[in-house]
Amino acid sequence: MPAHGQHGLTPRQAAAVRHFLTHGCMTAAYRHAYSTANMKPATVNRRAIDLFQKPAVAARVEQLRAQTEERAALSRHEALGILAEIARGTVAHFLDADGSLDISKVVSSGSEVQEFTEDTIGTATVRRRVKLASPLQAIERTAKMCGWDKQAALGDGQIVINLNMGDPPDE
Repeated sequence: MPAHGQHGLTPRQAAAVRHFLTHGCMTAAYRHAYSTANMKPATVNRRAIDLFQKPAVAARVEQLRAQTEERAALSRHEALGILAEIARGTVAHFLDADGSLDISKVVSSGSEVQEFTEDTIGTATVRRRVKLASPLQAIERTAKMCGWDKQAALGDGQIVINLNMGDPPDE
């Protein structure tokens, strides 16, 4: 019986799991980890399915998938912060006190600016365009993420939608 490692998998099972998570194909992962030269394709496919249905292998795949998603995923808090910046964005954020466009503010704005272009003739800049990300689209995405777009139905057929748009601005 093969030796089982830290997660209850044999070295070949662990290799198949790693290959599967990288390439996404059970059959290719099985071929990578096991000798399949004398097997028919249908046999390789069946054995790959059997391998990934084993409880220890399936659990390890899910564990590594969850770890990968956790490291790669933008947190809900981060996403809401970005969308809130876009939703609150105005052209005024990019202007100097005299009303001219401040390029440094455009460049450092992050997600608010969707596109920035400059038209030049020779060395002179003749026109600058700043296209902001859509505040309405950001608000819609934020509403979906927060569940604000869900309707709460009352027993008598009425529907109430609650939107918390934050505290009113100080006057």
